[in-house]
Amino acid sequence: MRPEHFIHPEFRLNGLAQSVHALQVIAYSYIKEGTAWEQQIGNFLLDWLDDKDTVTLHTSGSTGTAKSYKFPKTMLIASAQATQIALETQPGMRVLMKLPGQYIAGKMMIVRALQGGHHLTVDKPQVVWEFEGHYDHTSMTAQQLYVNAHQLDRFGSILVGGGAVQLERLGTLPSSTRIIETYGMTETVSHVALRELHPTQAKYFTPIDGVQVVESQEGTAQIFAPHLEIESLQTTDAVTVNQNGTFQVLGRVDDVINTGGIKVSPTQVERKLATAIDVPFVISARPHEVLGQEVVLVIEQASSAASSVLQLEALAQLCSKYERPRAIVTVPCLPLTRTGKLNRRALQEQLAAG
Repeated sequence: MRPEHFIHPEFRLNGLAQSVHALQVIAYSYIKEGTAWEQQIGNFLLDWLDDKDTVTLHTSGSTGTAKSYKFPKTMLIASAQATQIALETQPGMRVLMKLPGQYIAGKMMIVRALQGGHHLTVDKPQVVWEFEGHYDHTSMTAQQLYVNAHQLDRFGSILVGGGAVQLERLGTLPSSTRIIETYGMTETVSHVALRELHPTQAKYFTPIDGVQVVESQEGTAQIFAPHLEIESLQTTDAVTVNQNGTFQVLGRVDDVINTGGIKVSPTQVERKLATAIDVPFVISARPHEVLGQEVVLVIEQASSAASSVLQLEALAQLCSKYERPRAIVTVPCLPLTRTGKLNRRALQEQLAAG
């Protein structure tokens, strides 16, 4: 039997036990009769269950143009098994998937369910989730986490990806729900490090067993993961790595703001200001005649009424001179990638265009 044809005997899809043939029939049905999100799942299932050794994965485009890569299926299986060990998942756990099946996060939810025997319910991807019942586990983007804060108590654990999480935006969290931030990318076939956010909050990411993250001479993360067939992967994520191997992500090098010759990390400033701002916000930049770029605080128009209480002078006390936002800017909506991540590059282009 090919490794990808293994289906854990406890696996269920929308409540029903499945064989390879049954899954192929469902996949054909999704493709022929389903909506766009069902077709994405159907296409992946057929790709996963065919006799080829590789699958094609698509990046979200958050760092530029979206790209496609072919990866060995054994790499995805190894990633799924590593996550099962790290999170101590159990066969029969109830999992809700409301992520697109087109991208790595959704695909890996399916692979982990097949390999680990999860009872997987697939449902329409949404920003504001509509669903019934309670589940042991799910995965969300950071944006989905914020808008669904009122129903996080319906999950035992939540994996969060797609950007740094501002816990202050979530209000009072249910003590019974475990929230874990992930670090990874399409090139690592999902996450390679985890950081618990709730009920206890860890300061640093901890690499999954078999993964090593080191700080390159440029100050960016370099990933080694032999079990994922990654000999060395150079990223554009600025990091600080501790002697015990844990690390902190400072933000993408591409996102750094150069204001008056001083480099400012938007994500670092967002962390500093999160305790003082109770509306969704982003730190970005717009052109400045003297400084080159000026730091600005961006909120959506839907939050503009609440923003009237924001005082730049008060925020200035929470960050350094060069990190201080010089203006508050409202936009109709924050630009997101197709996977729901904040598109910082598109936001800067929008601000530059006025």
